[in-house]
This record gives sequence, C-alpha cells and structure tokens, in this order.
Amino acid sequence: MQPVFSALSVGRYSPFRAFGKRRLYAYSAAAFKRGRTARIEDGLSVSYDLFKLDTRRTELHRISDWGFKTETAPSEGKDMPLKFVSAITRNDDEVMFGPMTVLVGPNNSGKSQTLRDLRDFALGGPESSLTLFKSIDVTMPSKEDFEKFFQVLPSKGSPTNENVLGIGDSLVKVQNISSGVGWSKTVIESPDLQLQRQSLGTFLISHLHAGTRFELTAPQEAYDLETEGPTHALQEFFRRRREVQPKLRQAFAEAFGRDIALDWTAMKRWYFKVGSGFGDLSESLDELKQQLRFGQLLKEQGDGYQSFTGILIAAIVFPDRPLLLDEPEAFLHPKQARVLGRLLGQLSVDRPAQIIVSTHSSAFMWGVVSGNDNANVLRLNRVGDTTHYTQVPASTVTALTRTPLLSSQPILDSLFHQGVVVCEGDPDRAVYQFVAHRPLGGKGGEDLLFIHTNGKGAADTPVELLKGAGAPVAVIVDIDILNASSPLDKIVKALTGSEISGALEERRAEIGGWVLQMQEDQFLQKLLDGVNAWISSDHTDARSSRKRLESTLKSTTSKWEVVKRKGISHFTGDQLAAVVSLIEDLAKIGVFVVPCGELEQWIDTGASKGKDWNRKALEKLQTEGCPTDLEAFVQGVIEFLLPPAVAAASTS
Repeated sequence: MQPVFSALSVGRYSPFRAFGKRRLYAYSAAAFKRGRTARIEDGLSVSYDLFKLDTRRTELHRISDWGFKTETAPSEGKDMPLKFVSAITRNDDEVMFGPMTVLVGPNNSGKSQTLRDLRDFALGGPESSLTLFKSIDVTMPSKEDFEKFFQVLPSKGSPTNENVLGIGDSLVKVQNISSGVGWSKTVIESPDLQLQRQSLGTFLISHLHAGTRFELTAPQEAYDLETEGPTHALQEFFRRRREVQPKLRQAFAEAFGRDIALDWTAMKRWYFKVGSGFGDLSESLDELKQQLRFGQLLKEQGDGYQSFTGILIAAIVFPDRPLLLDEPEAFLHPKQARVLGRLLGQLSVDRPAQIIVSTHSSAFMWGVVSGNDNANVLRLNRVGDTTHYTQVPASTVTALTRTPLLSSQPILDSLFHQGVVVCEGDPDRAVYQFVAHRPLGGKGGEDLLFIHTNGKGAADTPVELLKGAGAPVAVIVDIDILNASSPLDKIVKALTGSEISGALEERRAEIGGWVLQMQEDQFLQKLLDGVNAWISSDHTDARSSRKRLESTLKSTTSKWEVVKRKGISHFTGDQLAAVVSLIEDLAKIGVFVVPCGELEQWIDTGASKGKDWNRKALEKLQTEGCPTDLEAFVQGVIEFLLPPAVAAASTS
C-alpha cells in the first residue's frame, strides 16, 4: 500500500504551531484512515511541514527524514509571554516578581489572595477591585506573538462575525468569544492594555488551585485535528506528547517509582494510565494498546498521583503562560512535594513564562531551592488588615538549608510560622515549646516554631538568617548572658541590625561587676549551703548521690553559677531593681532572660540537670500543670512575636 502524504499549514489561526525549533507533530486518526489530507486553514505563516503516514502501522514520519526540505514557523522569543513585573501594595511596599517566585508565610497571611489578585488583574479586573495591591505592572505579548495563544475562525452562519477560541486560564475549559470580524485584531492593536487583558487575558495565563488540578487529568474526548483545536489541557498534551510525555514520565517515576502514559488507543476517548513500566512507547495504535494493556486508570488512583500529574501538565504543556499555583504540596507526601518543588525550580530556569506559587510546605521549599537556588522568595506577614511582603535573599534561603548547626532541625518551617523562638539547648526548646503549644496553645503559642543552637554563643547566626527571611524572632537565654558583652552584643545586633546601645552595655557591665564583687565568705557560704542540702537529701544509691554532689560542686565553682541557681533573687534592693529593669528592656527587643536564672529552676524535679531532669519536667508539666511564673514568662514571648490582631484572634 502506498503511503498517504499530508500537508499541515502552521500559523495564525491554528493551535498546531511550531514552538521554536521543537518538532511539530499532529495526528488525526480518523482523517488518515479515510485517506484524506489533514489540513488546517491558516493565515499567518505559509511555511509547511510534511508528514508521511504508513497506513499499515498508523504511524507518522517527518518527510524530511527522507530528504524533503521543510520549514518551521519563526522561533518564539523569550519576552513573548505575559509577564508580572512588580506590584505596589496597599501600604506602598513594592513587590518584585521573578522567573520563579515562591510566596511563603503563616496561614491567612495573604498567599492565596496574592495569586487571586494577579489572576484577576491579568483577566482585566480594575486595580480598584484588588485586595492586596494598589497597582500591578505587567508586560503584554507583542502584537505578533499575541495571536499564538488562540485561534480565530469564521463564525458559522454569520459571515460578519468571527470566533476567538482557546483554552482558558483554568486549562480545562474552552473559551469561545464571538464578535465582529476583525475584533481580535482591533483589541491587539489597541493601546488600552486593560482592554487587552479583559478581552483576551484568559488565554495568556494558567491558574491552578486544589480543585482544578484534578480536572487537568480527567479523561477527555478526542477532537478532529482537521476542523478543531484543543479545548482541554489533556488534548493539548496529546498534541505535544512526543515532546512533553518523556518529561512527565521521568518526573512521575522520581516521585512515585511508577510509569505513566497517555492512552489514546480508544480513538474517541483519551486517558492516562499508570503502571510498573511501559518501555519505549510506540506510535502504532496496536502496539501501544498492547504496551498499556495492564496499566491502571489514573482517575482511579490516589489524589497525590492526580494532583502531581495535573501540575506537571500545566507547567510543561503550557510553557508560554505564567503559572499561578496555589499550594502544590496538597495531597503529596513530603518526598513527593520535594520532588515537585525541585522539578518546578529546574523548569523555571529556562521556561519562557513565570511560575508564581504559594506554599505552606518546607519539603516543597527544600525542593525549589535545590532546583533553583536563585528562586525569588517572598515572606508574607499580616498585621491587622495589612499584608507586608519581605524579599528573602536567595543566599538566606540557601544558608538556612545548609547551615550545619540547623541541619537536624525543621528550620525551613520558620517560613510558615508567625514567629521563631531560639533557645540555648534542646531541653530548653522542649520545655518552652510544650508550654507554648499546650497551656498557651489557644493564645497563639501553636503558631510559633522553637529551635535550639547548642549554646547561647551560637545563637546570633540563626537569628540573623531568620530575620533575613522575614520571620519575627525572639531568643530565650539564661541569666548568665549578662556575664560579658559577648554573646549578648551579637544577639542584639542580629535581632535589631544595630550594635547594642552604650546605655544597655553600661548597665549590663555594672551588673556583671556586682556579681564579680561577691565576697569570698558569701561565695563559700553558697558552697556550704549546697553541700548541706545534698547531705540532707535522700540517698537511695551511690551513683545518683555522686552525680548530685558533682552538680552541686560544679554550680558553686563560678560566681555566675550561683546566680543561675538563684536568679534575680540573688540580688536585693537597688541592685534587684536595676537587674529587673535591664531584663525588661532586653525583652522589648526580643532577648528574654530567664528571671529564675536557668531552665532547671522553673520546676523542681528532684534531679539537677540533664535528660533525667528534662524527662521529669515534661512529665510534671503534663500531669500537674504549668507553674504560673513559667506560663507568664512564655506568654510574654508570645505577645512579643504575635501581632495584636493574631493574638486577639487566638484568644477569641
């Protein structure tokens, strides 16, 4: 049997246009079975790409493989898509958008609303209707590029009208605009950019939320390539499957360890199948049917499979549309969210159009950073009705993920909490976090992340990084922070960006001098008191008694160890008033000095320090409740970190 040759015209009114130098591939099985020429009217380009059909195997081949000369449509430029450049917020902050922009922040801070504002503006909404922004600056496609996003067809039965058709911003519905002949050209040539966005903006962007991503993978009816264009993302995937399907298969395998492929062998209806491995997919109908015969329908799989696939389709099948993506991690396990973040980060490097995503997942954020360490991260904080945007430098995000001191802690979770509390050690973190999350959970404590730094001397590094990431930060330290100028001065500078004031340092130095001037007889008396207390205590076994004695002796080898055991009660009169005043002033900038001296003095467990004390302290907090003074101390930290509106909402 002789092969049938077909000519596909590529250009203005056809969705089957060449994407740069990528291979154009179109297939209409019904037309080819009838031995007809598959031809689509076109008005922009006169270049043709020729294909050969082997009717015995139902395969298409480029005629150029046999030596025929072919041409492709002009390459689409990097500046072709609609681009979100910047925005001015209601409080006059400027927000910049990059090739990959990630919106992070606590719940209800405005991440999803940011995406909705961008979408509404792109669809022609007036700036006065925006919620978070006063204005948004976008660049529109050139006149030459505009028409590549839709097709214009004569209206059936009305020679004076035309139909503008294309896939809308949800990617699951066709938009069919009927108007007078020449309307679309008039809109494109108009200097009124709002008119352009209002009329044709739906063809220029993609907006995905939790619901629409499932619709992207739903089985779809086939369309006739002779007379119709794609009306759904899955149909566009079919049209470009040779280019995009390998990318989807590789990504799906990385995330789930399984294979995925589009099954079009039913001819009238197309759907995705998943399986253990389909091999090199054939373009022969019979061979492909055999390859996919044991595959399972994607629509019958879990939400994670469907959501992941829908997002990747939007990203790789529509590379010329800015992708507005809300909480991509929904329905995914952390590993899969991390893979998705990395893939989107990598895609954004060369993707013509932007990806702007809101997330509440540190796993997804880890992936983005590993895929694109220049991603533009915006931290959102809401105070009252105002949302503030903080540009987080790429170097800060990278440092948060790679700092050895923080490598074992969920540090990227700080991007999604109302505030972060930095503690000296893990026992401190465990106790203060328990109090904040349990008895004070309803007062905003659950919105805080607690981390530790293995000593106050290293606290300034994470504090500086966290402040750079836009997170409100507080530090809890034992009273011996007043012993010397460092590390207090480093912590203050990390919190405020400025050196510690001369007045504060003078007051600290004065208190340090008082401790050092403690009389020798007073110091010896403290030692005797400690030994006598040990003697009068219960001695059940030699090992525990020895440990308690060692702890007592250690605590009295330094005058500041004595102060740590007594706290502010070590001081009297004017000295006490001065210490309390300094502690209160340090709390105003985020340094919370433990007034009872150190962690272990909050709760008497019968143990002195270490894991034994920590375990018993947590048990007492659970069974006997929290001491009033400890609860009040942690409440002060919460009130410092939480905006008044958030704190009020937590108690209502």
